[in-house]
Amino acid sequence: MRIALGIGYYSTMYTIAIELSGRGTGLSKVLEISVSDIMNPLVMTTRGFIADQTGLSKKSLKALELHQVDRLVLRDVSSFINLKGIVNGKFVVSMDHQLIRAIVRNFVMGNMTEDEIDEFIEDTLAECSNIILGNSIKKFPDIEEYVKIDSPMTISSQYAAFRYAETGIWTCAIDCSLGSVSISFISSDIVA
Repeated sequence: MRIALGIGYYSTMYTIAIELSGRGTGLSKVLEISVSDIMNPLVMTTRGFIADQTGLSKKSLKALELHQVDRLVLRDVSSFINLKGIVNGKFVVSMDHQLIRAIVRNFVMGNMTEDEIDEFIEDTLAECSNIILGNSIKKFPDIEEYVKIDSPMTISSQYAAFRYAETGIWTCAIDCSLGSVSISFISSDIVA
């Protein structure tokens, strides 16, 4: 069986036609997937993950409203993962230092100095991003098997911003007592 994809992009909605061929059926299935269908699982999975890693209650993690921006302002440490397939774009997790430090302490066994914690920050955020995205893709509506993820790239920088011409950037912040994390999706060209 061969699957052919025809995809269109309209504002914040992906329209995906999956044609099932090779069986002589001539049938196709049309899916409409909004950015919210992609972002909601990412935000919910992130809230649960941070609660599990820090011991904070999910209720104490306040997710702000999802909104579209022209420029993504990054927090202290950020991780970017490319998504390829039906949905092409970048998944971005950007965290305040205090929050990622708490997660590092939970990830790494034993007592650590502040300098030792700093050595693990980027690797820990990369692993967190992989876990969050991997668990979220399972919740994408009917497209899980058509989305592949690359390895994460991480950066540490204060006062950085990210602009990606001719794309849509959607973001949602999650605030807690240890700081904030921004979950973002940067939509790229859709390929058929």
